[in-house]
Amino acid sequence: MKKFRSYLLEKAVPKIMANRGDVAEVLVGAAVTAKFYAKPVEKVTRKDVEDILQKVIATGNMSVTRPDIASGTTQVSDGIRFKVGVPAKAWEFIKNSRNWPDVNDLFDSAIKYVNSDRRLGLQARVMYRNSKKNDIFINSDGTGDQKGTKADIKLEIDGKPTRNQISLKVKGGEQFAQVAGVGFEKIITIWKKLGIDVSSAKDAYNKHFIKADLETRFKDRASINQTAVGENLRAAAGEAYKVGADKMKTAFTNADSDMIHSLAMFIKSGAVKEEDNIELVKLTGGTFQRAKFGKKFEENMKAVASSLTVEYSRKTDPIVKIYDKSIGSGAKGLLIQIRGKYTAESSGSGDKKVYKAYFRNIVEAGDLFFELATDR
Repeated sequence: MKKFRSYLLEKAVPKIMANRGDVAEVLVGAAVTAKFYAKPVEKVTRKDVEDILQKVIATGNMSVTRPDIASGTTQVSDGIRFKVGVPAKAWEFIKNSRNWPDVNDLFDSAIKYVNSDRRLGLQARVMYRNSKKNDIFINSDGTGDQKGTKADIKLEIDGKPTRNQISLKVKGGEQFAQVAGVGFEKIITIWKKLGIDVSSAKDAYNKHFIKADLETRFKDRASINQTAVGENLRAAAGEAYKVGADKMKTAFTNADSDMIHSLAMFIKSGAVKEEDNIELVKLTGGTFQRAKFGKKFEENMKAVASSLTVEYSRKTDPIVKIYDKSIGSGAKGLLIQIRGKYTAESSGSGDKKVYKAYFRNIVEAGDLFFELATDR
């Protein structure tokens, strides 16, 4: 059981002016850079990471050389480049070192991750000892190619991507996939990805959906949230979610191997698209969780299939949980949950700012997700 003091420290993460996920991209990128530049054969320290940050703050995009270990009379140097591309608020936060104590947990998580990653450690040692001139490029530019890749931190050696591409999450960022938009076709889409047809719910869906006011624009969130639009959209989605949950329950009861395969592919596609070289890394409480999806992941899914169960609930948002019944439906036993999330979205600015109803079908990961995705 977690000690009460540890629990308090974990909960007391300071609020910061920037998005913690954006800040984490820079810190993990700096830690990876430090592994190649400062400590290729030793453990990376907090000072190593801070030194890298100071260098990249001074130059915008860092470019340095590091001599290989001496071999005979020949001495060559590797070029190491570190590029940062994050939103302005995150960059302003990082540039002021007085802010760094507010993200001590992210520093700790990033350092533990790079020091524990065997492939990264091996690459750093090989680059240091091979007596060849190598170009090592660490790119923390999660904003640069959001549609083309799930990777937030990209590593290239001599112009070729390595198997150490990182998609990054932080505590509170359990979402890894979504189908956004208002309308029944969006509900169809999310469940079709699981190989499940929920079209039989259309009439029940429409009974609630037609009551939702999607045309009116409201002056503030409080005004729109005083209406029934959110409840109507949630109730509508709930009708389809119930059908989806029932069909999944039947498939699990019948030990349907196609359902397990579809679920595994749904999880992999949502997490990393079709990119086998990406590892999903979640920084949490000063440590980390990791997930990588390959043959071992599918084997693990098949092994746990008989213990999986499906549960539908709706207090506000409709939620379908898939979890290991031998562990329970809490975070530890949760594989994934699919949630219909209503929000009041804004557009415009100043006096012209207005709010309208919006809906997302989001997929969130539990601890079991990371336990099963063990391909390294």
